Amino acid sequence: MNVKRRFLLLFLTIFIILSLANICSVNDYNLTDIINIIIIIIINIGISYSITEVILSFLGRKVDLPKLGKLAVYPPVALLYVTYNDVLPKAVNTLERQSYLNYDIFILDDSTDEICKRFLDTIGYKIIRRDNRKGYKAGALNNWLNLYGNIYKYFIISDADSIFEDDF
Repeated sequence: MNVKRRFLLLFLTIFIILSLANICSVNDYNLTDIINIIIIIIINIGISYSITEVILSFLGRKVDLPKLGKLAVYPPVALLYVTYNDVLPKAVNTLERQSYLNYDIFILDDSTDEICKRFLDTIGYKIIRRDNRKGYKAGALNNWLNLYGNIYKYFIISDADSIFEDDF
């Protein structure tokens, strides 16, 4: 039996048991009791789903996902370091030490602090600056997407204080 059928069968079994237990516990069927039963049945859907997920996660066999070293092709990835007057040199340095083979680093800089700007200008990455801070971080990301989004299949957003392991 495939996983979807197992899930559906277990879900329905749990749902029916919970619902029958709730219905049998009612002695008098007035309007208030009927409304409460309907609410409890709706809640039972979520409970049954969650219990089914937990049970099947323990009973299912472990599936190994593909590892990075087994990729035949390394699609281009953009590392986006987003900052606004809060550059951390240690965080910036972790970007260049990645073991992935095909990535580019972009600094999305909305800084107004001249010291931050000067530091970023010396590190040698592609720096994207805007004339305004419209949209804040989301605006900087949307600006990058408009400029480079069609080149990269994947991108990673790094806040100014994000420190990545070498194999991130």
